Amino acid sequence: FQAVGGLAGPAVSGALIAMHGVAAAMTGALLLMIVASAAAMRLRSPRTPPAGNVRAGWLHDVRAGLRAKWGVPVDRGWTLTGALMMVFFLPATGLLLPLRLQALGLDGGWFGACGGALSLGVLGGVAGLAGALIERLGRWRAMAAAIGVCGGAMGAAGLCDHPLALVA
Repeated sequence: FQAVGGLAGPAVSGALIAMHGVAAAMTGALLLMIVASAAAMRLRSPRTPPAGNVRAGWLHDVRAGLRAKWGVPVDRGWTLTGALMMVFFLPATGLLLPLRLQALGLDGGWFGACGGALSLGVLGGVAGLAGALIERLGRWRAMAAAIGVCGGAMGAAGLCDHPLALVA
C-alpha cells in the first residue's frame, strides 16, 4: 500500500498543483491528514492483552526482535546491507534529487514524477521482478545487483541534465 500511495500521491498532488496551484494541493493534504486522523481514532484496542510481560515496554520488544533477527545469518546480512544502502539512498532521494531538480530550474511536479517513478519501481519489485531476480541470481547477488543499480542511478541523476532521464 505504501508504494501505491507513493505512486498515487505525487500524481494527484501534481495534478492539483497544475490545475489549481499550490494552495489547493496543500488544502488537499490537510484534508487527507484530517481523514487519516479520524480513521485512526476509530481504531479499537485489542480485547485480549498481548502475550508476555506488558510492563517491560517497547524497548524490551525491540531488543527481543533484534536478538531473534541477529540469530539468523541470512537476516543479519540482509538487514545490515539494507541499512547501509538506506544511509545513502534516503539522502539521495530526499535531499540531492530536489537540489538537482532545483539546479535545473524544474518545478515540484518533476519531483512528484520522480517519486512516482520510484514507487512504480517498488511496485515492479513486489509484482515479481524481485522474486525473479532472486530466483535467477540468488539472494546475495540480487541484493548486490540492486544496490549497484541504485548507486548507478544516483550517480547518473547527478550528471543528468534532462528531466525525463531523471524520472527514469
